[in-house]
This record gives sequence, structure tokens and C-alpha cells, in this order.
Amino acid sequence: MNVKWHDFLEQRITVATLDLDEPLSVLSPLPTSGIIEVQGKDAATFLQGQATCDVQGLGVEDSCLGAFCNVQGRVISTFRIWHWEEGFRLLLPQDLLPVILKRLQMYVLRAEVRLQANPDLCLFGFLTTALPSFLNLPARANQICHSDELSFIQLPFSEYRFLAIGSYEAAKACWSNLVDQGQFSQQPSSFWQLQDIRCGLPTITAETSEAFLPQMLNLDLLGGISFEKGCYTGQEVIARTHYRGTVKRRLYRAQIDTTETVNPGEILAQGEDTVGHIVNAAPVTKNIWECLAVVLCDRVQKIPTFLHKPEGPPLQWLELAYTS
Repeated sequence: MNVKWHDFLEQRITVATLDLDEPLSVLSPLPTSGIIEVQGKDAATFLQGQATCDVQGLGVEDSCLGAFCNVQGRVISTFRIWHWEEGFRLLLPQDLLPVILKRLQMYVLRAEVRLQANPDLCLFGFLTTALPSFLNLPARANQICHSDELSFIQLPFSEYRFLAIGSYEAAKACWSNLVDQGQFSQQPSSFWQLQDIRCGLPTITAETSEAFLPQMLNLDLLGGISFEKGCYTGQEVIARTHYRGTVKRRLYRAQIDTTETVNPGEILAQGEDTVGHIVNAAPVTKNIWECLAVVLCDRVQKIPTFLHKPEGPPLQWLELAYTS
């Protein structure tokens, strides 16, 4: 993360606490996310052969979800991608940036492609029902707009939730202007993670990397997989799973009443059986968590499911925005 941006946010967020009443307008930092830039005349062709999504079909004003997979079709990292200059920018988990950069570099060969992380960029999210008049914001889900030195992306399943990406000076000015309006609450990153969970948007981290097929994460329901494009790493397994209709595990949303921290990768149990794993989790209050979990489809809501073991806290299943 940009050091100046980190210091600026620390001054703003230190006194913020997660607000169960959910204020109408919220600013939140994204310290666990980072940016990779893929530039060069072969950028689209190169990424088309590595990503699950249709990079070559991506509109210049659009962003989309996608994943990089291993040859067994297991997701190494999820990401969001959009056009930038003569290539693309990808937003993905900070702890997987080195892994993905190293892996992509292995496939460059003779392609005219330049790969680099961009730690100077500043990232934050904001949620509001009163759109600021001084910002040029996208009007539909997954659309991206550029204004001065900032880019804004409207996220799906929440009409007024946006990502902001840009230089330190532009990000600082935008954040400060929004706060000066007097309507924005400054909340920690856990608030933003909770909104992602409520929208059913999974993020693979180091704890769950290479554990799931993309369909298990509902990426096929989220526009993150193209079954029309040509070959890419892991495509054979992913396509076979799709056309044979053999997705036995899916992503579900749940609430867990516990005072303990819920972490990615932790198991879900029914009796002595492990039936799923936590993908993402965030606190709602000090003793309530919400999570996204990959679970066996034929075991959801039929038998009580518990965190860790049968004596652990039970899960209460909640609806997903795109499957209800």
C-alpha cells in the first residue's frame, strides 16, 4: 500500500468502529487489495489464455470478475479486471500478488507484455444513497468511469457501491471532500468485506488458494467464466464440470453467532463429516459473523451445520442476492 495513503487512513480510521445500524454513506479502506498492470500490444491475447473470463470481449467501459487457475482447474486467485492505457489493470488480494505475478511471468515467453504491481495506487470503497454531484460516477453495475486521476467502478447487486482507484493526491482529495459533506461515516475494511459477503462476491486468499473450482465460487453466476472462449489454464476441467453438470459444491451465505474470529479455510461439519469450508468472513457485531462458504449442495439446510465440529456454533443460512 502507498505509505502516504496508509498514514492518511490511519489518522481517519483509528476511531472508527463497525456500525450495526449501517449508516447510509460509508467510506472504507481496502488494505488487503492490490493492483497488477498488464501492458503491451499482446496484453489481451496473453490474458485470454490465462483467465477464466472473456478478456478480449470486455468493453472499454466495463469491468468483470475472473480467476486464474492451475491446470487442475482450481482457483489460485480471483480478480476484477478493466481496460487501462494499452492493457489492463487487475484488482486482486494483496497476499496473492507475488504468486500471480510470478505465475504470469512464466507464460509470457515471446509475447509483448509487461507485468508489474503498482503499489503507488490508492484504493478505497464507498457506499452511498446520495450520489455526490462533484464526482463522475458509473451508472450501471460493473461499469467504470475515469475522472482526473481517479477511476470509479460500480459494483453489482448494490446500486450505490463503488470502488475508487487512483493517485494519492486524487484519492486523498476525494476522501476528504466526501467527509466534508458531513454525510459519510469512516469505517474499517471489515465493513467493506461484509458488504462483499452480502452481495455474494467471493475473494480467494492465501488460505483458500487452489482449493476450489471457479463454479464452486459461483463465478459462472457472476459473469466470471466464459464457456465460449478458447483454451486457458485449467479450462478442460472447468468446461467438463460445466457441460456434465457435476458441480457438487456451491457458494452459500450464512450467519454464525460466535465471539471467536471466523477465518478463511476453516471447516464446516455435520456430525463427523466435513461438508464445507469458509471462504470469507466478517463481523457484524462482536458476537455475530457473516460468511461465504463452499458447501456440498445436497447437505445445505437439510442437516444442522456447525463451524469446526458438531459442538461448534451453528450456521444460519441466508439468501444470496443472485440466487434468491
